[in-house]
Amino acid sequence: MFTALTFLFLLLSVLAIIALIIGLIKPGKVIRFGNKKTRGLVILIFLPLLFISFILTGVFADKSMTPEQRAAIDKKRADEKVLKEKQEQEKSEKEKDKKAEEQEKKEKEKEEQEIKAKEEKKAAEETRRQEEAQKQEEQRKLEEAQKQEEQRKLEEAQKQEEQRKLEEAQKQEEQRKLEEAQKQQESTSKSTINNSGASESFSNCTELRKKYPNGVPSSHPAYSAKLDRDKDGFACEKK
Repeated sequence: MFTALTFLFLLLSVLAIIALIIGLIKPGKVIRFGNKKTRGLVILIFLPLLFISFILTGVFADKSMTPEQRAAIDKKRADEKVLKEKQEQEKSEKEKDKKAEEQEKKEKEKEEQEIKAKEEKKAAEETRRQEEAQKQEEQRKLEEAQKQEEQRKLEEAQKQEEQRKLEEAQKQEEQRKLEEAQKQQESTSKSTINNSGASESFSNCTELRKKYPNGVPSSHPAYSAKLDRDKDGFACEKK
């Protein structure tokens, strides 16, 4: 009995759905009475009928079941519930695993970025140190070159000073020898005069140089003012 009623209300539900669909398209096809044939009236009639049919179908279907069928349905529902819970749990675990994986990935990326930043900082520091060392080396070479240049100039100045002193000493030595030669010549001349006891007279430098090749000073008896043309106190000296 309950099975037949269930089938009847199920059929009524299907017919209500069909009538509702047709009535929404052409209300006159399903409403045969009255002058007012609108979609609102179709909904007002067939929608409650559809709900009531579904409810009664469920009620009689539940009552028409045997204990074995009910147990099977309950077991199926329980299995579906367990399966759903299991699926939800698996989904939750997958989401947790995904979140954990994403978190791990983020932490790994963060760690890699930190390592990269440290390496870049280390490389920049190393570059700075190398540049600083290069600058210091260039400065050292520059200072060394300046010192060498100063040392070269100092040695050059010392050499020039030594050369100047040597030339000065040579000049002084030549002057000394010349003065000694003049003194010796004067001494020789005086000795000759003393030995001869007479003065000498020459008409020109040619005659005087025949006897005195280097000329004579003003203290010599053979000296004559007319033969001392440059008036330096020495007559007929060689130029």
